[in-house]
Amino acid sequence: MKRKNLLGGERQKLLQAHYAGAIPGDLLASEMRRFTRELAEADVEIEAAGVNTVELAAILDAALRAVTNCEAA
Repeated sequence: MKRKNLLGGERQKLLQAHYAGAIPGDLLASEMRRFTRELAEADVEIEAAGVNTVELAAILDAALRAVTNCEAA
């Protein structure tokens, strides 16, 4: 999430510089494509982290159930 916030801030600064006439249109377009690509990559990483968290929680639940019933076994 930190990466997405950082990219969003950079994108805003780039737009402000473009509006002020400091950034030509071709550079703006190139950088906007980079931001789009990097934001998509960040979304994939965030989604993967969520899946890993769900899997980890399931494994932890199974381990805790096994330990709880350990003396019965």
